[in-house]
Amino acid sequence: MKYILMTLTIMLLLVGCQNDSPVIMQEPSSEPQTDDVELVEEQLNEEMVEMIEFQVNEQVIRLAIKQLPILNHYLAQHKNRRQAIEAMTLEPLTLEESDRFYLLSFACDGPNCSYLIIDTKTQQSHLIADQTQLSQLIETPFDDTLVFRFSKDITEYDGHLMKDRLVAFNFEDWEEKPFNANQEDSIVSSMQQYEQSLLNFQFNAQDELVIETIPVNLVQTHHLELTAESLADYSHHYHLTID
Repeated sequence: MKYILMTLTIMLLLVGCQNDSPVIMQEPSSEPQTDDVELVEEQLNEEMVEMIEFQVNEQVIRLAIKQLPILNHYLAQHKNRRQAIEAMTLEPLTLEESDRFYLLSFACDGPNCSYLIIDTKTQQSHLIADQTQLSQLIETPFDDTLVFRFSKDITEYDGHLMKDRLVAFNFEDWEEKPFNANQEDSIVSSMQQYEQSLLNFQFNAQDELVIETIPVNLVQTHHLELTAESLADYSHHYHLTID
């Protein structure tokens, strides 16, 4: 499993078209809405192409398997290909053009999945996270940017806190944007390594993301004495900007 996940990450560099056939297709649905995910074949440029078909908000979205190397490699390694496809989900992402951007969840192992952002207009895809839980989508003051909150369980702890990572993605530039914390840049690195538990967050009038966090190692050390009141004794506030 670890080998597959490492290869999925490497294959991110290869995402894109391999020939002139479309990678992603979208069209209005003429059939009753269903949650079923189907493996279909479609003739494109005089060849039969295997595609994964989803129905989302009265739209039919088809993903060409061989044209998306990450999906193609994952399915090639899976013992039960059809079962792996049926376990996938596709959700719309709320932006100004909400019928264009989607988030594909695949390669799930329990609550942890890999996540691929898809643009049906430009045929682009981007692997934004691997083997983690998407716990929240955070709207930003910027029309073209969303912040994804990914979470993992904390070992030796059975409470409600998780170890968290924040990722800002700009859909116009089609890339992840770094956070800046001025004199506290160590918090950015720590957050990227799932070393913080996110307690609260909000954007202020200066378009800064104000977060309250507690280090994961403190959660593991003091979890027996952590209460809603005592969390404030261990937590810190930071002001993040999106570059």
